[in-house]
Amino acid sequence: MLFVRFSTLEQGLFPIAIAVKTTPIVAVAPLLVIWLGTGWWSKIVAVILICFFPVLVTRSRASRPRTPSTASCFQTLGASRAQEFRKLRIPYCLPYLFSALKISSSLAIVGAIVGEFVGATQGLGYLIMVSSAHLETATLFAAIAAAAFGRHHHVLCHRMDRTTRHLLAQRHDGMTMRASSVDVFQIPNRRPR
Repeated sequence: MLFVRFSTLEQGLFPIAIAVKTTPIVAVAPLLVIWLGTGWWSKIVAVILICFFPVLVTRSRASRPRTPSTASCFQTLGASRAQEFRKLRIPYCLPYLFSALKISSSLAIVGAIVGEFVGATQGLGYLIMVSSAHLETATLFAAIAAAAFGRHHHVLCHRMDRTTRHLLAQRHDGMTMRASSVDVFQIPNRRPR
């Protein structure tokens, strides 16, 4: 939201975010282990570095209203910035945010495994490295199959997205119905069943 409010902030920080994203996490992971140790923090920072960019891009692009006239309408009606944020920007950007979360949930597993490749004594990345070094094919496939369970994060984000869209649609229909009872010429927005 700060990028929408302050365009100079976006112009200054967005190139840095792109530079961080284009740097391969495999190249950064050894530095994270040196700086943060072999504990959890190096893996958490690796996951954050991988997942942050898709959310940042979609969130900053989606925070702008569909058309400038929509934001102008809110300003004309005397809406405060908080009301514009709550009633225009958040409902508009939620589908984009959930799309980014779906992408990032899959990338989080990759980031954790790459972080474990470099400096870990446990975890899936460590198990993949050890089993491949010892040519233990069954263990290697089991670790890869366990990593595929990251799909559950994607399903969870999809369900949250669907529930949020449903709640927003109900809210929109309720607002249209209230408005139609006041103005006899306005037809309620109803979906075919």
